[in-house]
Amino acid sequence: MKLTKWINGTKKKAMIYSLAVWMGALGGLGTIQAAENKPVQKINERAQADENKETMQAEKDQAVALTDTELIQFVDDYMKNETEKEQIVGAVAAVVKDDQVLLQKGYGYSDDKEKTPVDPTVTTFPIASVSKLFTAASIMQLNEAGKLALETDVKDYIGNIPLNNPYEEKVTCGNLLTHSSGMDEGSELLEGTTDEKAILNQEAYFKNHHLNVVARPNTISRYSNLGYNLLGYIVEKRSGMSYEDYVQTHLLDPLQMKHSSVRIHDEHMTKGYIEEEGKLSEVPYAYQYTSGSAGIIATAEDMTHFMKAFLNEGQYEESQILAPKSVQAMRDKQFSNSEYLAGMAYGFVRVERNGHLILKHEGALPGYMSTLILIPEAKVGIYVSVNTFKPLPFTFEDALLDHFMPQQKVEVGKNQTKENFKDYVGTYRNYDGIAKSNLMKAAILLDETTDSKVSLTSSGQLKLEEYTQEKEPISTMLYEVGEGIFVRADGRGQYVFRKEKGKVTYAFNEVSHNAYERMPWYETKKVLGGILGLGMLAFLIDSIRCIRRINRRLHQRKTDLQKGMLYHEVCHLISDLLLLLTPVVAVGLMFAMVSAYDYQLIPALMLTLTGTIIGMILACGRLVTAIIDKVQEHSLSKGMWIEIVMVSISLLYGSVLFYLQLLGYKIG
Repeated sequence: MKLTKWINGTKKKAMIYSLAVWMGALGGLGTIQAAENKPVQKINERAQADENKETMQAEKDQAVALTDTELIQFVDDYMKNETEKEQIVGAVAAVVKDDQVLLQKGYGYSDDKEKTPVDPTVTTFPIASVSKLFTAASIMQLNEAGKLALETDVKDYIGNIPLNNPYEEKVTCGNLLTHSSGMDEGSELLEGTTDEKAILNQEAYFKNHHLNVVARPNTISRYSNLGYNLLGYIVEKRSGMSYEDYVQTHLLDPLQMKHSSVRIHDEHMTKGYIEEEGKLSEVPYAYQYTSGSAGIIATAEDMTHFMKAFLNEGQYEESQILAPKSVQAMRDKQFSNSEYLAGMAYGFVRVERNGHLILKHEGALPGYMSTLILIPEAKVGIYVSVNTFKPLPFTFEDALLDHFMPQQKVEVGKNQTKENFKDYVGTYRNYDGIAKSNLMKAAILLDETTDSKVSLTSSGQLKLEEYTQEKEPISTMLYEVGEGIFVRADGRGQYVFRKEKGKVTYAFNEVSHNAYERMPWYETKKVLGGILGLGMLAFLIDSIRCIRRINRRLHQRKTDLQKGMLYHEVCHLISDLLLLLTPVVAVGLMFAMVSAYDYQLIPALMLTLTGTIIGMILACGRLVTAIIDKVQEHSLSKGMWIEIVMVSISLLYGSVLFYLQLLGYKIG
């Protein structure tokens, strides 16, 4: 829900505040292979981090020595201090260890106006994308029951819903579970409603949200909410039950999650809040038309049951929700952007810290943020949720791992310079949460945090500029520890590059489901924004020029020639105004509808997009007129030069609109 979060966060900052799709694995010590799958040295050789194995083993043993008292104190102190510091209205935290609940506590209020305290046993929180773990568990149950196979083409399971896959490789449930299907993100239009009575079914959702595969399956892991929505639909088709009924019957009931529900909330659900210009405002809860990527609403107490099951081989008390081998499959690396990176399990995001495995998943909706963390070898599970749209759950993860598993420093040579470093220089774009194949792609120009930049310093070293999970800009030096593999000077893990056919195509950081695609110069935001800005300025100036010429011709004698020239000027004016205004109006309409979950303006959006097309048609007609005039006059007059310039700008402008999916009707 990238654009939704932009709308709810832009009033505070001029950038898309889309933390759900920056759900990061922290501190991975992964690496990446070079282009042609050449052998890569072991990471301990590259980083020279294991000179004293006995010391490292002692640090490893100590890292998982999470004593009950220290763990409780750390979590409780952090929640108390940070909720007050960050002005969080309400929050909840739960900690389990060795099948026991160590902490289960509420902080603040579930209703700021009524000052209703958060009760961890009663107050429910929407857990947003943490719900994907329930979808993954449902798919694994159906796999155990023989009702689906993880490596079968999903086309066999989705009936008449079209899946546009131009590649030979099939899309499987396994791909969808690890975000490696190459499937594009869905449009946020026609996605949900704030009216419980207006909820549509999944068929209606997929009628308006096209399944487009935009990257070759099994090549990159790129976060896709649409992919998990499709998994939710597959749960329905293969089980013969609604997603809500299936999850209730096969997960919530056996786990005794008595106060939790799917999609529909009760009177105990906390209200959600955002901060606007220093003031808190309530956010209406929105119901998605589909389930799979989000939808679970749970108490902290109920979430302890879920964590216990996954720390105890799928068993909670007398209920076995999954076979041990399925639970293990939801821990093991199933796909990675490189075999040396922590990668994705089925459902869980994997993190490796000092040789230890951490499983996690975060979630964010307007007004809410959550995280669930499992440390299997220590049998520790932690759940944190807040009812204010602030990144406390994300910063909590950093603080937790830094406290109990401090990152081992890697000694590397400084002042590195190499001739081939220039191969890595460029702009890299993270499309997580942003579509490529529908008009939501326009969000890339509004969200400066999608791009990272790799450059060479004056001394020839590599420098990385990007944004943190909190959307704050940072920069750090990169030090090479292997071919295409760099360690960050700021201690945030590694930054690695992939080469294909000798050219750098992707960069990856420690986030398991992030892929940064290298952008050619003509797709950088400066170029795209520059062309749009130049076009709008030119259309504005030319509109004024056309109005003056039309006014002058209206006062001249109406000969056939003058009438023809007047007609051309009117067409030029209409073209200028349409190209100047309709893209802005279209984006404004999108914002209004996504913000309000009210799609009555869809016809107006379609009409506006039609205006953009008409404007481009008239601009092409202007080109034809200029060519005819050139043939007739055998020379280029000043007026003809102006026409050529305007036509050229119009075509460049139109190409950017086409790139941003604003030239056409790609709403879904």
